[in-house]
Amino acid sequence: MQLHPLLRIAFALAVGILVGDALSEKLSAGMWIVATVASLSMAIGTWKHCLVQGCVIMVTVFCTGGLLAERARTNADVRLAEGYVNYEAVVISQPTVAGKVVRCDAVIANTEYPTKIKANIWGDARSRKLCIGDGITATSVMEEPRNFRKSSFDYRRYLKNQGFAATTFIASGNWTKSRVRLDRLSWVLRTQLAALKFRQRLLGKYRASGLANKTLAAAAAMTLGDKSAVSKEMKNEYSISGASHLLALSGLHLGIVYAVLSIFSFGRKYRWLNETVILLAIWGYAVVTGLSPSVVRSALMVSIYALMSMAHRDKMSLNVLSFAAIVMLMANPLNIYDVGFQMSFMAVTAILVFYKPIYGRLPDIQNRGLKWVWQLMAVSLAVQIGTAPLVALYFGRFSCYFLLTNLIAIPLATAIIYCAMGVVVLSAVPVLQGYATTLLATVAKALNSALAWIAGLPGASIDGIHINGLQTLMIYVVISASYLLLSRTGTARRKREEDTAPSRGWKRK
Repeated sequence: MQLHPLLRIAFALAVGILVGDALSEKLSAGMWIVATVASLSMAIGTWKHCLVQGCVIMVTVFCTGGLLAERARTNADVRLAEGYVNYEAVVISQPTVAGKVVRCDAVIANTEYPTKIKANIWGDARSRKLCIGDGITATSVMEEPRNFRKSSFDYRRYLKNQGFAATTFIASGNWTKSRVRLDRLSWVLRTQLAALKFRQRLLGKYRASGLANKTLAAAAAMTLGDKSAVSKEMKNEYSISGASHLLALSGLHLGIVYAVLSIFSFGRKYRWLNETVILLAIWGYAVVTGLSPSVVRSALMVSIYALMSMAHRDKMSLNVLSFAAIVMLMANPLNIYDVGFQMSFMAVTAILVFYKPIYGRLPDIQNRGLKWVWQLMAVSLAVQIGTAPLVALYFGRFSCYFLLTNLIAIPLATAIIYCAMGVVVLSAVPVLQGYATTLLATVAKALNSALAWIAGLPGASIDGIHINGLQTLMIYVVISASYLLLSRTGTARRKREEDTAPSRGWKRK
């Protein structure tokens, strides 16, 4: 199987980012620039030799990835002031109570370069009333992120990759609520902050309509990307049953939104206007939900799908997925370490590669219901092939009943998204909104109950799996090699059958 051009570029860029990050302390940005310019010059000079030029272009992309990674890592390493620091900050995540403190993310806004921090504020009546967008004036000590004791998880690196420069504890008497100027924040961060405040208002509509507890948690996570209400017990049930992907917004959720919006049409004559309005709505929704890597990837792919649809071209392929990866890595090279980014791309890659071969293993099914079930099972098997090694690496778990889970969970999750949209849209008609809320609560309760039942089945998951990054890579190498071997074997068998078919027909006569 020949690799798609954009897939080769995405692979070279990703490898360059990994190498550049690993060697960030040994190789400077100047060295990467020289290497990039030199390889680009060689690529231009070898235009008569296509094979050589192709290899040199891959080297250029690799060096570009190394340069991007070195610059991203340099920008992430912020020099912190010693001792107590006076600063103004704005809260950018919904504060949550954890024991005696209130935890939240914040951005220091009164410095030349705004800095993201993880803040732990002493829990009292004032701190428990903080919301997204609130400004504070505080005094505290900034500390470098540190790893947890008795844990192999690299929490320090995780925070650095997420753009957090420090952690801090703010005592009760060391802060006051105040108005904070946001003009030094980037327009992206200001837009995201405004969108998150709007999301809080939508969550308020959920609560006002009567949603609470697990029902509210499921609806908020699946439709707005807010997992603050998801308890540890609920996370564990979803994880054991193999439904954790439902709590993270992805292509499934945006695909449903796209399908709903496609119902409203200006007519075939104005197809370009239909797609433009839908894309604006999709990206607005992506901003409101927090612009997580999986949502951005899905929004990019939906955008390309819409453009290809208007041009009557191949709507979805590995090249489309690779283009989305290239855009995201160029924008933020540290996305490559995000678990959601990795899981999302591996899931879609597996669907594009494995779905058709798996679905084609059964003969044509005439019954629509059985056909739909087998399609869903084929997608689930493909996704499991692509993501199981990553789940084992990061979570040490393999869910044994993932097929049963998806057969139950995906239809119910789809219904939840439809009902949640109804709750918001029908807010001006209380009677109809009440019906939509009742239906949403019923479906969400059914989903939570079903997943809790699956999680409680004997042998629901295999836990305690311990593999490292190299072993995970080798698993993917084995999967790829097995797929190539089976593909070539199948192609050779079909070719032999085609070659012998005419002679068999002549003998029968």
